[in-house]
Amino acid sequence: MALKKEVDTKYGITAYYWKVGMISIDTNNKEGSFVLNLYVNDTAKEFIDSRVISFNEIYKEDGITKDTTLYDKYFKDETSEYDNIFTACYMCAKEVDDFFTDAKDC
Repeated sequence: MALKKEVDTKYGITAYYWKVGMISIDTNNKEGSFVLNLYVNDTAKEFIDSRVISFNEIYKEDGITKDTTLYDKYFKDETSEYDNIFTACYMCAKEVDDFFTDAKDC
């Protein structure tokens, strides 16, 4: 799985394929973040940009809000509603970051 969200890059080309590149979880403090890397398309070998998302913050156009419930919703052990941690990251990105709200699953 990945997310599809077109962006015009600083390189003058359009890219659309966002894939999890790194996940960091602090289970003791229920904090963490993940990185979505941007690829030109789904066959590209190298990413050209990235976006860091914390699962303790909600990113909206008017600012950042803390939300301590996100860890439990997406990343809490076997009680998470998602099949795997990658799916949880993609769904979390679509909820907490306005940029990915309209991204499509692919």
